[in-house]
Amino acid sequence: MPKAWLFLHPVGKLLFREGEAMKILVTGANGQLGKTIGRCFMEDDLVLTDINSLDITKETVVFEAIQVIKPDVIINCAAYTDVDKCEKNQSQAYEVNARGVHNLALGASKIGCELVHISTDYVFDGKGIVENGKRRPYQEMDQVNPKTIYGKTKLLGEQFLQETIENYYLIRTAWLYGDGFNFIKRILMQGYSNETVSVVTDQIGTPTSTDQLARLIKVLLKEKSYGSYHGSCEGSCTRYEYARAIFDRMGINKSIEPITSKDLKQLARRPSYSVLENKRLNEKGIFKFNHWEEALVEYLEELKTL
Repeated sequence: MPKAWLFLHPVGKLLFREGEAMKILVTGANGQLGKTIGRCFMEDDLVLTDINSLDITKETVVFEAIQVIKPDVIINCAAYTDVDKCEKNQSQAYEVNARGVHNLALGASKIGCELVHISTDYVFDGKGIVENGKRRPYQEMDQVNPKTIYGKTKLLGEQFLQETIENYYLIRTAWLYGDGFNFIKRILMQGYSNETVSVVTDQIGTPTSTDQLARLIKVLLKEKSYGSYHGSCEGSCTRYEYARAIFDRMGINKSIEPITSKDLKQLARRPSYSVLENKRLNEKGIFKFNHWEEALVEYLEELKTL
């Protein structure tokens, strides 16, 4: 257990605090990354909040909470990530993914604390960068060009962050999985049932574990290396190859039907290529992500013990 678990009432009142460790306010703490942050920062004093205890779209509530807690760091894991629902609920997507980030940045700037914000590969067009006839992964300074409401609102959140506060860490990641329902668990459920397993072959990306991402955040906070980063596991694969690797590791002898994105008839367009290059991290030499297959094996081994 962490040194101290800190919770907020909706009005933002501090219930309990002890110890002199770094004080960290975590939003979206019930999500996959938020849960991992809670485990990874066990030596610190944590304020774990979700939408029921701290709605980041409410400016007054956010300001009051930050003033009361006076955190050293805010780690924003809150986001509206259902890309299809974002297309239907555009105002809600904007409130959470853009205005919510602005509120946190304003609040953080008032007390001078640091802010970690998680963004996405969806801020790009999903085609990759073509140079000399070859496609390469996206780097931090490449031109953004979101094609979905999710991507557009996440990009606005990035812009609000960068315009409002100086001591920020902006981390773009992709294909995230951790403690919660995700692609891996869905594929395993289908694999252990009589259900037909169909997976797309025309989406390329990098599965990234929340454990690896949380470790990066810890290093960045220690190094005080502010700015924008790409943070995903090394290597890349198709969704089909990803599913096949899951089955092979878990000993599931079941065929997978290859399909295309068009077969799914999803409302929001999925990137065909969402590989991120951790260029700034590798140049600075402050953190090296594991290869996606290595991280996957570690995750699946943990699942076996549950």
